[in-house]
Amino acid sequence: DAAMLPPVQDQVRLEGFGAACDPQVSATAMSGAMIQLDLFAPCDRETSVSITHGALSFSERTDASGALTLDIPAFQAHVDLRVSVLDRKPVGVSVRVPDAIWYDRVGLMWDGDEALSIHASGAGSSERVVQPRIAAEFPGAEGVLMRLGGTDGHTSKMAEVFSFPSGYVTKPDTVQFSVKATVTPSNCDKTVPVRAIRSLRGDTLRGEQLSVAFPGCGA
Repeated sequence: DAAMLPPVQDQVRLEGFGAACDPQVSATAMSGAMIQLDLFAPCDRETSVSITHGALSFSERTDASGALTLDIPAFQAHVDLRVSVLDRKPVGVSVRVPDAIWYDRVGLMWDGDEALSIHASGAGSSERVVQPRIAAEFPGAEGVLMRLGGTDGHTSKMAEVFSFPSGYVTKPDTVQFSVKATVTPSNCDKTVPVRAIRSLRGDTLRGEQLSVAFPGCGA
């Protein structure tokens, strides 16, 4: 009789073992000094993912297939992204974003679901955007806000980024920033640590540790 061979196991289905479970990451430079990040982690479905770009850090969550695709504002022309899926070895990817030298960006980061946001005043007083494509993205020469994170529940690392095309306007004006906070039963009478970062025309990324003091719950 012919010898019976043991069945061959399908490596792709051995979750948690081997190279088949290693996250795959790619980054692509997009218009508007944006980066499209694509992550595929087949063994980490609906799992928390930490994403870092210099001093910018936030968390997202993979979908039911282990995939995640999102756009990230580039603070510098050369971007090193670090992607960490749970306790797996972090994966790094680099991409050049030449358009970053035309943008000013300010970011705000905090933990949890606190109702915080960047408030910018003065961004709409620049005379005009001189590049038609950019004018369509920034009507009235105003800046735009983008929220990152928040899909990972109450423990999410959140971020919000304000972008302004200073290199494309004829008379860029001074923009003043503040933190807008909404008082809720969960944050009243608390002091929340936040971190602010900024980059002017893709220059050095600078950061500062701040705190937001919410009024008492009876206010």
